[in-house]
Order: sequence, then structure tokens, then C-alpha cells
Amino acid sequence: MNRIVAILLLLVCLPVFLFSQTEPANSNEPKPYEKDEFSTWQKDVRRAGIITFGALPFSTFFTAIYYDLYRYYDNDQDDRYLPWPLKNNDIAEPLTEDEQKQILAISIGASVCVALIDFTVRAIKRSAKRRKAERLERDRVETIRIEEIDGAVPLPTEVSPPSHSDQPDQESESSVNDEFILDEPELEGLSP
Repeated sequence: MNRIVAILLLLVCLPVFLFSQTEPANSNEPKPYEKDEFSTWQKDVRRAGIITFGALPFSTFFTAIYYDLYRYYDNDQDDRYLPWPLKNNDIAEPLTEDEQKQILAISIGASVCVALIDFTVRAIKRSAKRRKAERLERDRVETIRIEEIDGAVPLPTEVSPPSHSDQPDQESESSVNDEFILDEPELEGLSP
């Protein structure tokens, strides 16, 4: 009987081992997230949740300590209500269920406030960055590109200023291109 059960198990399990070694045609391997796969509000909600739950242990710890201090001074500094590190377990008055609920509610509220502060700071920074980018785009000056036209007459590279002597200089007249005529307005009554 044991051999029959062993043979049946072997026949049932053997195909599983044989076929499990082949890769499926449609791989289930995870792919990394793309940059624009999630919108900004989805990323903000996820970050807020992470910050809220991450701040919860710290806020619960500090809320419990501050509540112990409040209880100690509210009960006229009675030794039964000493705060946590100084408590004597033999005489300490335990927290009621309502006090424990208050501590938890205050710590949850503090954690949510931390997440809201983080969201507000990030929204302000994001808005400032967007405004700066818009201002830079608006104030951007496009450069003017001058391209040479085929068959155009080249401009002279350097033109000497006109001389005020009676004799025109032979070199200055020859340096001016014949195709360009520079007209000087006549100045009446003015002498150089």
C-alpha cells in the first residue's frame, strides 16, 4: 500500500517539477515604475500616509509623556500620578480607558498635522519652482541668427572715418567698396 501511495505521489509531483523549469511566455517579472506613471496628487497622498504612520510612534510617545506630566500637576503632584520615568508601580494610578483613547486620538491628530505641514511646505516649494520656471520662460530672449545669403554682396569689414583735410586721402577712398556710396549731408555754416 505504501508503494502505491509513493508511486501516485511521484506521478502527481513529477510533472510539476518538469514543467516548473520552463519560463512562461508572459513573464510576471515586475518592471520599475516610469517617471509619469503616477500623478502628483497620488504621490502626495502616498507620502502623507508614510509620514503619518512614521510619525505616529513618536507622537504617541511624546503625547503619553506630556499627558503624564499634565496628570501629575493636575492632581497636586500626588506621588500616585508621577510621570512615566519616575513612576512607582506599587502605588501608581493606571490610566483609564478614556485617557488612553485621548492619548491615542491626540497622537493621531499630531501625526496628521506633521503630514499636513510637510504637504504644505512641499506645495509651496513646488509652486515657487513652477513660478520661477514660468518667469524664466517668459523673460527668455530668443537669439537672432543671421545667415549668409548666397550671391549677396559682402559688407566692408572696416570703414575709415572721413577725414576733414582739404586733400582726400588716396588710401581711404580705395578702401571703400565701389558698390557702396556713402553720402554725407552737407553741414551749412559749420566749419571743422
